[in-house]
Amino acid sequence: MNEATESADETRTATVTIGEIEDFGSNIYCRDVDKFQHVLLLAQETFDSLGIEPYNYVYIRPAVGDQRSGGHRDEEPPPVYALPFADGFSPDSDGPTALLKSSLQKDVLEETDSGHADIEVTPHETAREATRSREYIALRLPAFVETDLSTCYMNPTDLGESPWSEDQPIEVYNLQNGARIRLIVKTLDRIDRNHIAISNVVRQMLDRKSVDQVNHETIDTARVGVRTPVQAILPAPATRGIARSAWTKILSKFVGFKRINAEVRPGYDRDEERGIARVDEETQQLLGISEGDRLVVEWNGLKHPLRCLTPPAESPEIVANADSNSNSDSIPDNNGSLSDRTDTDTRVNTTNEIYLPTTERRKTYACINDVVDIRRDMSYTAINRITLSVFGIIGVLVGGEPLFTRLYAWLGTLETPVPGGVLQDGGLALTVLAMSVFIVWLLLWPERQKVTR
Repeated sequence: MNEATESADETRTATVTIGEIEDFGSNIYCRDVDKFQHVLLLAQETFDSLGIEPYNYVYIRPAVGDQRSGGHRDEEPPPVYALPFADGFSPDSDGPTALLKSSLQKDVLEETDSGHADIEVTPHETAREATRSREYIALRLPAFVETDLSTCYMNPTDLGESPWSEDQPIEVYNLQNGARIRLIVKTLDRIDRNHIAISNVVRQMLDRKSVDQVNHETIDTARVGVRTPVQAILPAPATRGIARSAWTKILSKFVGFKRINAEVRPGYDRDEERGIARVDEETQQLLGISEGDRLVVEWNGLKHPLRCLTPPAESPEIVANADSNSNSDSIPDNNGSLSDRTDTDTRVNTTNEIYLPTTERRKTYACINDVVDIRRDMSYTAINRITLSVFGIIGVLVGGEPLFTRLYAWLGTLETPVPGGVLQDGGLALTVLAMSVFIVWLLLWPERQKVTR
């Protein structure tokens, strides 16, 4: 079932039937992208009827008359990432024509038991003609620009004609596999029109080449899409309160951190439901953590703490879609990931990678190939360090007892209208507090050095 209609505002709608993974077989998806984490899997014919390309955002809602809508029809439809079926696969017209992860079905339908359901798919604003994402050719950062992994540089005229403004976040993505990263856009006069400059690391993570590395026939390998970021999650993450923001600033002064971009790869089957992420030892060293410490994965506005382990030396089975879904094939390749690569694949694996199992990708709403931010968990680092040194802190404070006694006596000799020794008690308390803060700051000095540039 795949009917397309066009409304007065020229926004097309397609009605598709979603089914279970077992309805399609094992050849419906490319293994180098995650088809089962908060994304909608559609046939190319559906993309054509919607008038959009794959790897765009769409709205989904229960179709009129669907018995499983449970009243969700009238609610604001959620945006999701629309990915294509594998090349050469076309759903049977008599069966389901789309696939939606069961955990995402709960946000759209009242229930997710067996059986098919019809949903309406509408292009998101970023995919429509008036505000569609724009294509640019990727460049290396100019030599005179300091390497910045979080910035995208654009010609001022291009930026002025775009829907974005300087210092605004944008989403840069691979037009061929949907890999995404959020960057801050800035202007640079020396960049040609229709080009953007991003760091070598970001280009490699997005699997894009620089224009100076390709010829006219292979220019598409240097093209990227740029669009307004979409909060494609349910529910939207809560905004940080003042107290939490203040606590983060305090921790950054006492503990510090280094933020690193990492490409999401399929996690290990053994790590499902265990709250574990894996990065190599070099990345751990850059983050300032050790085996077993905690790191924070940030994507799409969500921050998710995880226990960090090193990938095992052997080549264990890695799963693309575990937990509630069957048909979770485990076929590791030479790169330790699930991907259909050929001998002519020129991808060079020189970037940071983080191995996230299905259960943890669900909590961050990140897909395989997405580029996420990772850093160490400052709260864990501070508490762990202070706990190990708690007896040292107590010893310093106890050893300072003669100083406190003399200070207390001296404060008692001051002429003050404050009765009851309040001045003495307050002065002593402030002294103890100041010494405690200094001791903690001193104890955390080695941790700060780990992430000093």
